[in-house]
Amino acid sequence: MNFDLWLILHKEDYNRSVSKNDAYVVDVRRIYGLGSSEDIKSESAINKILEQINLDDVKSAIKRADDIREYKIDDDKMFIGSSVYFPNPDFSIHKFIEVVLVDCGEI
Repeated sequence: MNFDLWLILHKEDYNRSVSKNDAYVVDVRRIYGLGSSEDIKSESAINKILEQINLDDVKSAIKRADDIREYKIDDDKMFIGSSVYFPNPDFSIHKFIEVVLVDCGEI
């Protein structure tokens, strides 16, 4: 449930469990060619990242997020209200993005 994971999924598969919320930063920097100490949340870094993401990447991220969930063990399922989530790695924004793309006729 980390936006950094969402950025990674646009470019490659990722299924490692992490113990800290900032554990994805090194991979985000590597994938998007950012400097080793560059703040990935800075405006300039975000712009560099966004320049490298296209619609096919978004579709790939949705598929990869679905794949992660497919391999989860049902007994590990947790709920926040009626929403399901799993221990990391997990992500759910892809479901919202998928609905938007379907509504726009892109999927």
